[in-house]
Amino acid sequence: MRLPAAVTFDTFGALAQDVQRHLAANPGSLRLDASRVRRFDSSAVALLLQACRLAHGQGRTAEFLGLPRGLLELAALYGVDGLLASAIFEG
Repeated sequence: MRLPAAVTFDTFGALAQDVQRHLAANPGSLRLDASRVRRFDSSAVALLLQACRLAHGQGRTAEFLGLPRGLLELAALYGVDGLLASAIFEG
């Protein structure tokens, strides 16, 4: 699943629903491609955490590709980068 250019408070609800639908429709691990994300706020961190929680709740893994450096820094600022570390892949 590719995330849009903006992952903010305004887009969080719709994106969270998209993640749930994607999990329901696709077997295997949840892969989120964030390479297009250019504008984000703390809601982006919340979306990643929710994606992990939803995937793990179904006995699946979450994988994040192409996360912007600033988003990784924001996760570190909030002290949740360790919770996301196993799901982050370069590329």
